[in-house]
Amino acid sequence: MPSKTHPTVHHPPQNGRDRDPLPPASFSANRDGHPPNERRPGGGPLGAHASITHLKANHCNRRWWRCGYHRHVGEGTIADGTAVGLPSDKALLLVQSDQPSLYEMVEIGEGRAGSFSRCRAAGAQPPAKWAITVDPLSKMLQVIARAQRLNTIVAQYKRLPAVIHAHIADGAKARDLTRMIAAVSDAILEKVVQMTIEQLGVPPVRFVFLTMGSQGRSEQTLKTDQDNGILYEDVLSNRRKVQDYFAKLGEAVCHRLNQIGYENCAGGVMASTPRWCQPLAVWKSYFSNWIHHAAGEDLLRASIFFDFRGTYGDRLLSEDLRQHLCHALNGWSGFFHSLTQNALQFKPPLAHFRKVVLAFKGRSRHTLDLKSTLMPIVDMVRIYALKNGIAATNTWDRIQQLRSQRVLSRRDAGELENAYSALMHLRLLRQVTAEIDEKAKPDNWINLNQLTCVDRAMVKEILRQERKFQAKLELDFMGTCALSPA
Repeated sequence: MPSKTHPTVHHPPQNGRDRDPLPPASFSANRDGHPPNERRPGGGPLGAHASITHLKANHCNRRWWRCGYHRHVGEGTIADGTAVGLPSDKALLLVQSDQPSLYEMVEIGEGRAGSFSRCRAAGAQPPAKWAITVDPLSKMLQVIARAQRLNTIVAQYKRLPAVIHAHIADGAKARDLTRMIAAVSDAILEKVVQMTIEQLGVPPVRFVFLTMGSQGRSEQTLKTDQDNGILYEDVLSNRRKVQDYFAKLGEAVCHRLNQIGYENCAGGVMASTPRWCQPLAVWKSYFSNWIHHAAGEDLLRASIFFDFRGTYGDRLLSEDLRQHLCHALNGWSGFFHSLTQNALQFKPPLAHFRKVVLAFKGRSRHTLDLKSTLMPIVDMVRIYALKNGIAATNTWDRIQQLRSQRVLSRRDAGELENAYSALMHLRLLRQVTAEIDEKAKPDNWINLNQLTCVDRAMVKEILRQERKFQAKLELDFMGTCALSPA
């Protein structure tokens, strides 16, 4: 069996618009801390046998969401200097031997064999034995991509809680878990759109399927609904025909997503709703109106749209909309004032003497709503990101870029990132417990009495930190500080 130790991986710089491309096949990661792609003395072809295993996800960033956990599902050998094909498409793999100083990152393309080379520490001897392992997540994505029937996709979607449960057991970080879930959702959406287009025929014009909310931020959990829309290019002729085509596309896609397990949005923010299936010019007018005129409840309901992401189709269209958004925000301080007012409507449930205020009625009595508890961080980080022209939609990415631009201090950014990660981890753990142990639908309600003393203290401290950051937000965008950070 390969060693269960894992290398330190260098994370390359990101811009918020990149969507998890695979790294080049020559990418290597080495346990002794040397940077990737550094060929040290003794490098050369693999020895007599080789092992392929996935890099642990908590050593990966969002560019490499196809990385999975060390899950042994098969064995095989690789002859010296030869290539091998694996039952996994576009899989990013880690070649690892029972000699812990040897690691190599490789990419397996669609249906193609991957050739391997070695990067080893000076003085290291060739490995004695290697084995092949394939990650369940990569296999799931492969099956979804090749699915011909909706039932096949439904079966894969139902496997997701067990896969996430396994990753949590192996110590995965919340950031990587949410990206994995979003990656599966993206793959399902892509396949469903393709299947629908096969039935409807070729789209009459360019379009892009937008996702908003948690999927737009790549922060989905196991309890999620649909927040999506269709953006297609402006046309001067045959408008009715174009409109009818995309109306049918949106309705069919949303219906199939609902059949798979993605609940319909209670507010109707779906591509099946005519308002959210429109040409580029109309989408631009929506954002201009929200920025220049909307306030109160209208702006509150529109906040999820500012986390939009082009998920399938021509992403140049969504980039065009993003540029329009950035341009429209310039000089409109009133928009940020209103957005801040909305964000401050939710007060972290912390009473005097740091006592957490819990739900007091219904099925959720004596529990804390983790989704609502996370929202102050999402809202605050979104406001600062929009104000500073940051195109990233993911909350963790936004925090990192706000720190890079020195909008947030290193300390504040670290506290926000740690708080968001801790609450998201508890949320995912609760949902997995409901699915796997209780055989119930996942929810966001956690009983603090079932937490350890350390976790309860952590939750209270996070709520205190949220109050502090809300006070900072109010001061920065409203010029007042009525909230008490204590």
